[in-house]
Amino acid sequence: MDDIFRGWSKEGLLQLTCNETRTCYFENLSHGKFVKHVLPLEAQFAPVNTILCEDFDHDGYKDILLAGNEYQAEVMMGRYDASYGCFLKGDKKGNFTSLPPISTGLILTGDVKNIKSLRSVTGHTLVLAAVNNDSLRVYKVRFFE
Repeated sequence: MDDIFRGWSKEGLLQLTCNETRTCYFENLSHGKFVKHVLPLEAQFAPVNTILCEDFDHDGYKDILLAGNEYQAEVMMGRYDASYGCFLKGDKKGNFTSLPPISTGLILTGDVKNIKSLRSVTGHTLVLAAVNNDSLRVYKVRFFE
């Protein structure tokens, strides 16, 4: 802080502490008990603004789709734009494995603020992505076996 705010008085500044910066999920064990699970490294590349949790690949286990980036960062810091979306395939033990965007058909570019899914009349899963200062985007989810 002293390097960034040279010559500024620390008096009256609000000091906040962050103990966890990784993207995680909390498993509800019931009765007010939760267990924290840190998501894979690929989920840590950029800010996450929106999450979908559903069984995208129809294997009976919940998957997670993360999207984000942040273009409104301070000028000195630059944009946080390393994410193309992050698809995490779930398994029966509650673990998640990252699948590359090319295998899912989901390459979510831009400052993504929200995503929603819907089923097309042909039965395909579609993902709608709201991108800040851009048009609504529609992606067809696909998986290669």
